Amino acid sequence: MEEQEDRRQDEGGRRQAAEGREQKAEGGRRQAARDNEPMLYCPACSTRLTELKCKLVCNQCGYYMSCADYY
Repeated sequence: MEEQEDRRQDEGGRRQAAEGREQKAEGGRRQAARDNEPMLYCPACSTRLTELKCKLVCNQCGYYMSCADYY
């Protein structure tokens, strides 16, 4: 009886570990996709924009886009 319980707990632990790895991989893919968003790069000089509250700001040339410009 205890052996069956131990086996179930062990299987549950492996399942949780596998689910954690899948979630981590998915998060990495989402981050990679977000890093490649064209709107995160300055249209004037192609430098990556810095997020500052509701704005995206270019530290290279001073370009900025406010949150109202996103839509």
